[in-house]
Amino acid sequence: MARFCLLANSEEYQPDSFDMAEDTAGREHCLTVTDTVYAASLRAAQQRKQKNYPDQAIAAARNAYAELTREYRRRSAAGHSFTIMELDRVYRDVLDEYGIDDPYLEIKQQENERAVKLFAGLVAEHDLLSGEPLIRKLTAGIFAGNLFDLGTVATLNHYQAKGAGFHRQIETLPERPWLIDDYDCWIEFLTQDAVPRRVMYFVDNAGADFVLGCVPLVRYLADCGAKVVLAANDQACFNDMTAQECRDVLAMLAREDESLDKLLDRGSIEVVVTGGNYPQIDFANLSDQCNEAAEDCGLLILEGMGRSLESNLHTRFLCPTLKIAVVKDKWLAGRLGGRLFDLVCRFELAEMSPIN
Repeated sequence: MARFCLLANSEEYQPDSFDMAEDTAGREHCLTVTDTVYAASLRAAQQRKQKNYPDQAIAAARNAYAELTREYRRRSAAGHSFTIMELDRVYRDVLDEYGIDDPYLEIKQQENERAVKLFAGLVAEHDLLSGEPLIRKLTAGIFAGNLFDLGTVATLNHYQAKGAGFHRQIETLPERPWLIDDYDCWIEFLTQDAVPRRVMYFVDNAGADFVLGCVPLVRYLADCGAKVVLAANDQACFNDMTAQECRDVLAMLAREDESLDKLLDRGSIEVVVTGGNYPQIDFANLSDQCNEAAEDCGLLILEGMGRSLESNLHTRFLCPTLKIAVVKDKWLAGRLGGRLFDLVCRFELAEMSPIN
């Protein structure tokens, strides 16, 4: 594990976007959210059919979560701060301790299969477009797909009530201007004479997010001549895609789409592991494989609230970077000066390499 080779100022890097030292209400909110989503993870584990986790393991994990929450509340009341990434790490350790490896596996498989059925029709629509209308459609697809997220309370409740509906989400996206709106710069970058030769895309959720949001953009970039590297978690985390799941779903999609099949066959799309298993990305601890694949990268894409907002919102890189997400947490929306389900499309040009 090593620092990411594309960090603009590696020695000063901090992965957490927000200082919570003086935000007592924010700390309480994050504890409540974490408690809720991890309780939902345990319920999902209990309901899995393919692998029955022992009742005693789930009960022990539930008790451990409760004790962790009480301890962090005691620390917060005493004035001690913590980060969102720290919470995810310690709660994830509980899952590992009791052997609960992938509570949402069956839900991910189900949503992947549903999305795969829509893929061929969606990319057929894309193939009729070009230029700005095509980029607009691809960008809207990322936003709509990103609403399938079982790691936040708002989208978890929405999924449990209504399920995931990609086309319905497309129709209800907020109009521009968005909360952070660099869309015009993003369009200008993608419609220049040549796309970057190498793109690295840090992927987020399963289902519509990956299949109908991420892959169509990846397909477009690879078809324009880019080598696209998909970076995904090694192990399961909520409903995020793992690297192996990315490979498996791409193989499924290739059977539905001849263009994607050819791109995969000639090596234009590659999947690497990040070395992490959290919703956020710590660029101070990234896999060697990911670093090697990032050399000569001309575009970096951080998708999802965890990777681009909760961590790394203020991080600058040595290549152009798109940070794109739906804001699915009320506290975070307030910190950004927006509202729940606002859209973020931040596009940053390359930082100059620091002089030694």
